[in-house]
Parts: sequence; structure tokens; C-alpha cells
Amino acid sequence: MLLAFVAATQVLRAMNHAEETEETPGKPQRILLIGDSMLDGLSRRFQDYADANGHYLRTVIWYGSTSKHWATTKELAWHISQEHPTFIIMSLGTNEIGYHDYKTRENYVRQIVKMFGDIPFIWIGPASHPRVKDGGMGAAIERVVGKERFFDCSQIKMARMKDGVHPTFQAHAMLVDKIAEWINRADSPYSFEFKKPTKHAVLRNYITYKPTYKGRK
Repeated sequence: MLLAFVAATQVLRAMNHAEETEETPGKPQRILLIGDSMLDGLSRRFQDYADANGHYLRTVIWYGSTSKHWATTKELAWHISQEHPTFIIMSLGTNEIGYHDYKTRENYVRQIVKMFGDIPFIWIGPASHPRVKDGGMGAAIERVVGKERFFDCSQIKMARMKDGVHPTFQAHAMLVDKIAEWINRADSPYSFEFKKPTKHAVLRNYITYKPTYKGRK
């Protein structure tokens, strides 16, 4: 009887140790969603996913921002130090469509990725622009971050708001659903769950900066 009790105790300890040390699927994440005005639409659906899967989401929107803004200020590093994210989603590049100094832009992207450090991340590339042809910003980002971390939405047709640039909230929700499917793909390097939500959540924990904001120096 005593030996059976000891054996059972050892099994329980082993199970508890495994729970404490293993990176199991479904583990709650601290997600930092950060970037330009495209997050106005994306953030609402990402909040749905965060709530449905038990994740914490912090959204930071810097209107009018480019890779230069994030690479040459301490803004990104500050938010990382404050939030301690376990996963980062960057949405950036739309405001750089039409630029042609892509070697310089690649360097900015490298500086941003360097600030991510060892934190897993994905980068949502710029959507197509109805009036300006992308001279290569999306490709420049992908060259730096790698195909496995870059979600290319330039070929996805989306309804637009009255400005003709920003996708509608419904279109952005559809886009987030596609991104979630991509994160959950069979060969995904990410182990956390991002199951499709069945209800809408209230957007919260978000910060916005005007285009005139200079960023932390």
C-alpha cells in the first residue's frame, strides 16, 4: 500500500514538472500588436481572437508611421520593455508604398527586427494601394524577415473605406481570419492557439499616436 502511494506521488510530481517546463499548445500569450493606421481595422478582429483564446493584447497605433519612425526612435524598445510580449505582430509598410530607396528601408527593417530580439514575431505587409504601385516595399520587408514570418496581403482584394486606401472593418476582419489560418497552418513554428472566435470583443488596451508624434528619443 505504501509503495503504491509513493509511486502515485512520483507520477503526480512528474506530471506537475512537465506542466511547468513544457511549452504546450494553447499557452496564453502576451501579444504586442504594433504599427501604422492599418491597425485601426485589424486590431478589432485581433482582439476577438485574443479574447477567444485567452491571450492578452496590447495595440499601439502610430498614425502615418514608417519603418524609419520605428527604427530611429526608442518607441518600439520602450513598449517592449513595458509589455514584455511573448509574441509581436507588426503591421507596417503601407505609408512607404511608392518609395524607391528600398536598400535604406531594408536597413530600417533590420533595425526593427533587431529590437525584437528573441521574441517570436510576424510582419503583416502592406496591402495594395489603389493609386500608387508598390515599387518593392513588401519584397524588401520579406527579404529581411523571411517568408515564414511575412504575411503578404498585397494580392488580396479588399473593399475600401471612402479614402480608397484603408480596407473596411469587414475587409480587415476577413484579412485577420486569413492571418490566423496562416498562423495555425500545419507547418507553423508557433505553438499557441489562435482559434476562430464565435463572438466580438470590446477593443481595449490600446494606445494611439498622431502623425506629428516624434517618438521617444
